[in-house]
Amino acid sequence: MNDQVSQKPRLAFVLDAFPALSETFILNQVTGLLDRDADLDLYAMIRRGPDQAHEDVHRYGLLDKTTYCPDMPQNKAARIGLGMVYWLKLFARQPSAALATLSSKRHGRLATSLRLLYEVCPFFTPKRYDLVHCHFGHIGASIARMRQMNLMPGKLVVTFYGFDVSQRPKMEPAGYYDALFAQASRVLVLSQNMKENVAALGCPQDKITIHHLGVDSRKFPFKARSRQGDEPIRLLSISRLEEKKGLAYAIAALGQIKQQRDDFIYEIVGEGSLREPLQKQINELGLENHIKLLGWKTQDQVRAFLDKTHIMLAPSVTAKAGDQEGTPTAIAEALMMGLPVVSTLHSGIPEMIQHEVSGYLAPERDADALAQYLLKLFNEPESWATMGRAGSDYARREFDVNLLNDQLLEIYHQVLHPAEESR
Repeated sequence: MNDQVSQKPRLAFVLDAFPALSETFILNQVTGLLDRDADLDLYAMIRRGPDQAHEDVHRYGLLDKTTYCPDMPQNKAARIGLGMVYWLKLFARQPSAALATLSSKRHGRLATSLRLLYEVCPFFTPKRYDLVHCHFGHIGASIARMRQMNLMPGKLVVTFYGFDVSQRPKMEPAGYYDALFAQASRVLVLSQNMKENVAALGCPQDKITIHHLGVDSRKFPFKARSRQGDEPIRLLSISRLEEKKGLAYAIAALGQIKQQRDDFIYEIVGEGSLREPLQKQINELGLENHIKLLGWKTQDQVRAFLDKTHIMLAPSVTAKAGDQEGTPTAIAEALMMGLPVVSTLHSGIPEMIQHEVSGYLAPERDADALAQYLLKLFNEPESWATMGRAGSDYARREFDVNLLNDQLLEIYHQVLHPAEESR
């Protein structure tokens, strides 16, 4: 890498909620950059409690590095009173930005509700950054709006992750990302499929770079999978309990399989809004002794589950509202550890799993196909180690966070020193 990368540009990450147990991919970038001696500050729109944090959040002191948007009081009088305090501070530093936060003509309800004022509070800082990296498109859109008020100058990079491509634009006015695409120096996406979708939203092709989600390969060692004696076949999903994760189809598939054999255990790590209907489905199919909803687990606990599992199940689907996956980190973790993966022909997943090589890919919402592929693996345990090795080798080439963090610093260098890249 060019020596000028070592000059330590001042970097800022702007996040949605932090810390977030389900977003280890962002945490891996943060800790990887800090390991590389990056000068990095974090900003987050939503504060999550320390009890919802992975160990590295505390190990690296990340809560002390994070500046949060203040909570906006629900009580109108309190919201106005506290908002006036914030507004006067902003006006003293940047009068034009303060006035812009109250412009209903430009910002509509966002201004009249005072939400915009509360959102910009962390960003009227005397700190100046060479590069601001926004995680998720809607966060990038918010920062692009603030930059029009002369807040958060510096080169702008944004990473899209999935729902911000497939669903968020449908919830917003036409041209929602136009200002972001105009201001961004680089737009990062997770897959070729996502690159095409972001381009279709209006982003210039020459700004888009594929940059995979990373997994620390040192923490997910390969282990050849095999079945010992009469032990049950262990299946695992690591996902939020939400529609796009497709867990209902996995449960239905196992309901079919139970009619032929019952030597399996399926554990689902994660939490979400569908816990109750999923548990009801499990009960109705008589699978209470075979399928367990385990709730959130720490990263160390997740690794322990992966270590004892035979097969990973990731039956993702496009939600009715259009929400899609990007490239699920849990799949990369499972591949690295040598698990065959049964998943779906969804979004960027076919760029992670080679069908019939490292796993199987069923059509979305097809419980019959999922059952067919699971039964094939159940009946051919001798194939697990070969498929697992193929998947692990591929994942280590494409999804190793250590390689990807080096690439990310190189992308930053290209953005900060475009003249060098054009020579």
